[in-house]
Amino acid sequence: IEQYIKNIGPSKSTISFSIQNDVDSLFEVDAIRLELTILIDNIISNSRKARATKLFTHIKLINPEKIRISFQDNGRGISKKLPDIESIFEMGITTTNGSGLGLFQAKKIVERLGGTIEAIPLEQGLEIRVEIENET
Repeated sequence: IEQYIKNIGPSKSTISFSIQNDVDSLFEVDAIRLELTILIDNIISNSRKARATKLFTHIKLINPEKIRISFQDNGRGISKKLPDIESIFEMGITTTNGSGLGLFQAKKIVERLGGTIEAIPLEQGLEIRVEIENET
């Protein structure tokens, strides 16, 4: 995840990326690499659409069996047009010129991995928090 964001993320966006990786041991997840890249690309795309200029990614272990990947941007945050914050993960829900499929797809990928994804409003911007259990 860190390598993809560092090497590919900046080429796909005008957003400034920063990463803090606090995981110093092997953490295995049974995932298809393409799905992880789709997950990250969808989050980057939504940050870009929210006019974010910065995206901070924090990777850390919650406990030996669970990892948290937090994506925090400084964009416009959650639109007041949405019925509730969790609706951003529903199919077809969008407040931009997008299809409303990106975060829906991101949620499906995380759920296939046995994890959770949530949106957390920030003072300026939005945090998308992904938590996944270890494969062991």
